Amino acid sequence: MTRVNTVSVYARSTACAFALLFLLLFPSCTREEKPTTGLIHIVDALQHELVLDSIPRRIISLAPAVTEALYAVGAGKQVVGVTRFCNYPPEAKSKTIVGDMLNPNLEVVVSLRPDVVVVSMEGNRKETFLQLQDVNIPVFVTNPRDIDGVMDMLLDLGDLTHHRPIAQRLVDSLRRRMSNIRPLDPRPEVLMLVSIQPLMAVGGKTFLGKIILAAGGNNVADELPGSYPTLNREGLLDLNPDVILLPDDLGLSRQRLKEEFPEWIQLAALQNERIYFVNADIFQRPGPRIVQAVMELHEILKQD
Repeated sequence: MTRVNTVSVYARSTACAFALLFLLLFPSCTREEKPTTGLIHIVDALQHELVLDSIPRRIISLAPAVTEALYAVGAGKQVVGVTRFCNYPPEAKSKTIVGDMLNPNLEVVVSLRPDVVVVSMEGNRKETFLQLQDVNIPVFVTNPRDIDGVMDMLLDLGDLTHHRPIAQRLVDSLRRRMSNIRPLDPRPEVLMLVSIQPLMAVGGKTFLGKIILAAGGNNVADELPGSYPTLNREGLLDLNPDVILLPDDLGLSRQRLKEEFPEWIQLAALQNERIYFVNADIFQRPGPRIVQAVMELHEILKQD
């Protein structure tokens, strides 16, 4: 049975459940409002105000995309702790490991004396948020749902870390790169799978679904119910995509897919040798490399 890699946990249905927990249960845990004074005054993805009296010099990131974003806006030296999945940029691997996204070690977090901990609504748990609150550690919540959301997150982290000019230049550069992507006509029909046992596709409302659209493709699973709908073997044949994408962290090969799904010989994607394995870290992290993901996919799709 093919295992869904834990590194990309926030690209799975479990992550959606955690996000709902944040949204549905957090209001019952709201603390008394802090005074709106201080050097840093910013509103996070939950629309809660974070007020800091000084520039945060000790930051812990609890999500790989957040770590990438902090480095991208010039705040890498302020990062003191990361998860074991935070492998980019390479310098991040030299920081203190505080555990994984779902179960960070609170004792290690506290020992690092952070000025703020930055979390993601998709990947981190509500319980972690509450534990940090209980020990009076400021928390900033991110939740980029699309490419514009990533840009907003970068600007927010620029404000939080006192690097707004760098963040603004980065966002301007990323938007210029996006503007250079030309529409494809016709738009290839694309299916992206995040698991093969069971067969799980990327739905239209997901972050990955938006990447497919931005790169010039049509997501054949766009109308299917759920964020990551499960397909049966016949249903996949009915979709008959021009291109099939899979994250490379599934450890698959084209030959393995041909052996496990011999019926795929009927698919246009297999007949035209258009099955591709994409970098899971780049594609599944809603961070600054998202434009790279769109551009790489655009190059794949425009080949025919």
